[in-house]
Amino acid sequence: YFDPKFMITPNPASSYITLNELPTNPNIKITYTTGKTVFSGTTNTTELSINTSDFANGIYIVMVSSERKSVNKKLIINH
Repeated sequence: YFDPKFMITPNPASSYITLNELPTNPNIKITYTTGKTVFSGTTNTTELSINTSDFANGIYIVMVSSERKSVNKKLIINH
């Protein structure tokens, strides 16, 4: 089951984000507005913390996908 209501906190963020309420074994990808991938990974938990201190200020897309579905959410980084 995929819950498209995963949460990104804090948002806007500076040094880290936490993704909550993730589906089972999701693929997670964060891309900058230019299309450059700045994070790609998976997790076997429903929560994941990601260090964003090296991300440039701007707007990113967080894509969480499971077997049948993917959901994109906007992330703002502001140091």
